[in-house]
Parts: sequence; C-alpha cells; structure tokens
Amino acid sequence: MTFGKIPEDMLKDVPDEFYDWIHKTADSINKRFHHVYTYHIATISSIMRDGMLTRKDLAQSILSMKDVNHGVLFGLADGKDVSESIWKMVKPAYEKPFNEKKVE
Repeated sequence: MTFGKIPEDMLKDVPDEFYDWIHKTADSINKRFHHVYTYHIATISSIMRDGMLTRKDLAQSILSMKDVNHGVLFGLADGKDVSESIWKMVKPAYEKPFNEKKVE
C-alpha cells in the first residue's frame, strides 16, 4: 500500500482470506491516517485562530505542543501537502497475515 492505494492487480490471484485481510488492514490504516490528519488540522487551526502570528510566535506555539508531529504542523501552516508524512507515521509494523498451522 503506497500512500493510501492498494495496487488491485496484485490482489487478483490471492485467496479470499488474504484478500479480506488486506482490505481490513487497509481500512484500519486509512482510518488512522484520517484521525492523525484531522488531529493535526485541528491543532494548527487552534494555534492560528488568533490571527496573524509572526513566524517566531508560530514556531514557539508549535514546538510547545506535545503528542504531535511538529513537521506536519509546520507543513500545514505553510499550506503544504503533508499526506506522505502522515502515511509514514501510520505505516504498520510487519505482521504475518495468517498463523501457520503445524502439521503433525
């Protein structure tokens, strides 16, 4: 999955169980992406709601925030597309899709 899209041609010959797991995992990642994006939008909006801030005041406000990605906040403040950064933040750790059953 690259930045929110599953290459469907990779899924055409996989078993149904794997296909379902992929879509369940993709839905979970997409939900996390939208949560993180919305949280950062709300945070930068609350910082900037007081009107025009100097760059120094903006930086001080952003850097005083905890539990946020400062780079994403600066990017949003500058009007940049921060999607790639957020996708990297929500990228899951490696996980085996199925547990292997032991053959006795």
